[in-house]
Amino acid sequence: MIIRFLTLISIVLFMTVLNANEIKRKILVLHEADDTLPDSHVHTKLETILNHYGYYTEHLEINKIDLNKKTDEYAGLILWNYSTQTDDPIELINYIQKFKNKKNIIIGTIPYEDKNNKSHFNEINKILKSDFKFSLGEVWTKNTSLVKQNYNKQYFNFEKKVSFLTNRAFNQVKTHSKNIKVVFKETYKNAISHSAFFAPWGFYGQADSVFYDSKKIGANRWIMDPFKLVSQVFNIKYPIPETTTKNGKRISYIHIDGDGILSKSFNQKFTIENGYDFLSKKPIKTGISFIAVELDKDGPIFKNPMLKSIKDFKPELFNQNAKKLLELPFVEPASHTYTHPFNWRKGMVAYSVDKNAKRVLYEDRISAYQETDKQVNLKYEIHDSISYIQKLIPSKKVEVLYWSGDCYPSIRDLKYVNDHNILAFNGGDSRFDLAFNSYAYVMPVGLYMKEATQIYSSNSNENTYTDDWTDNYWRFKKVITTFKKTGYPKRIKPVNVYYHFYSFAKKGSYNALKTIYKYLEKNDFEYIYPSEYIKIAKNFHNIKIKEISKNMFQISNIKDLREFRLEGKRALASKQIKSIRYNKKLNVTYFRIKDKINKAIVRIK
Repeated sequence: MIIRFLTLISIVLFMTVLNANEIKRKILVLHEADDTLPDSHVHTKLETILNHYGYYTEHLEINKIDLNKKTDEYAGLILWNYSTQTDDPIELINYIQKFKNKKNIIIGTIPYEDKNNKSHFNEINKILKSDFKFSLGEVWTKNTSLVKQNYNKQYFNFEKKVSFLTNRAFNQVKTHSKNIKVVFKETYKNAISHSAFFAPWGFYGQADSVFYDSKKIGANRWIMDPFKLVSQVFNIKYPIPETTTKNGKRISYIHIDGDGILSKSFNQKFTIENGYDFLSKKPIKTGISFIAVELDKDGPIFKNPMLKSIKDFKPELFNQNAKKLLELPFVEPASHTYTHPFNWRKGMVAYSVDKNAKRVLYEDRISAYQETDKQVNLKYEIHDSISYIQKLIPSKKVEVLYWSGDCYPSIRDLKYVNDHNILAFNGGDSRFDLAFNSYAYVMPVGLYMKEATQIYSSNSNENTYTDDWTDNYWRFKKVITTFKKTGYPKRIKPVNVYYHFYSFAKKGSYNALKTIYKYLEKNDFEYIYPSEYIKIAKNFHNIKIKEISKNMFQISNIKDLREFRLEGKRALASKQIKSIRYNKKLNVTYFRIKDKINKAIVRIK
């Protein structure tokens, strides 16, 4: 009888899991045709907030939609658009219509003019009114001083206050349902515009009601609270995968790009020597990379007759110091490529083994070579560079690559590292300080693409703080402000100390590193290697979560990401949970799944 009962329980549980609803975390983003993916509005301004609540995005150019493409895999759609024109606005609105029963965010303008300047205003409005219960009005003015604004302060004045100065124009929007919650209303003469509102299908907001998009560097600001925007549109009542936390503590990792090891320092030592002197006294998990050509005695640098006259400028010195650094027990070795490609998608490199490569200028100022096929030689730059580093440190496996130059690899490049089981990251350049004082400058976990995903490093390096390493070398210590602002009131990023060897060259930058490391010592962070962070970030995009029943979830495909978050103070029950920690300051509950378990069932009490 007992066996039958247990069998029945097992069958019921199996059927429950079988019929569970997957928490869809992927959101389709339609971006403007003239935007490159890394610069699109959603990717640069909003995706980090989506990541915070467990969501990630797939991007599609607005003029390349496929009406036959199924929408089942998406939680919803986001359109952030400033133009009234697109190739085929009817095709676009018909595609958006397919998402009417999902959760969506529309910011800005819904295009109604086609590529031939023909207006489809009435047809667009018919669909909007029928399926989304709002329509575009006909009243428009740029005389914003005459526009009266009335808004719900619970949602607005987040980073910048609402005023006629933030209002670029009055574009009338009308709503047609009692189920719509208007949070921003504007009045111009006798015309009323519902410029921002929540609806059963999601949210609509005029761009200048939601976000202040400035032409001035560093002046972008959220007018609307993006956390409240996302959390009210999308489901956040589930175990949210965490990339910022391990064992309840904030993750910190350090990685150093190899640039600058050949430079002389303020104390007449080479930077690689200063690097060893400094890092050998800082026993914190650290990733260190080198550019192989700066070590290769048979490469073009050490064959340059102009450099041979420099005292002690010998490959043996640099290789010996590189080896000493990599042998430190807390150091993880990595490659920063063979020659430091500048532009991965155009094949611009620092040196080339192809005799037919042309001399060019990268960004009109840096001497470079253009590969003849306009593609980076991946075997040389990646495989051969890793092989070189591996010979320096045979006791440790070298399996990590830090992207160089523009840090914007092509799908071809990303597939290469995936196919060869190489962990790679860099790019993003997140900042959140007085110069870039907005969540809009904090970049997401990575750039997801169906074919391959680029993982970003979590913070910017000293290059962006020092005007491309030309001035104010002390300024990198301001990265501490970013660490603080991305840790509270929301923990949205790990503490990533990311710099180059040339920071050991100047006294100001050397002292900045001392200040940063003192900050690390004063805080209780969970230190991990860059390779572990890359694995966690990769797992973020493919972990699966299903809601079995109310407050019961199945988490599967658990690999390296094992930390999850619940909003508020919550109790949990699960045999697969290793630890539960409530963070009172953040008002969130972190829990961790036991090691070596790839599937767990969690009940939230």
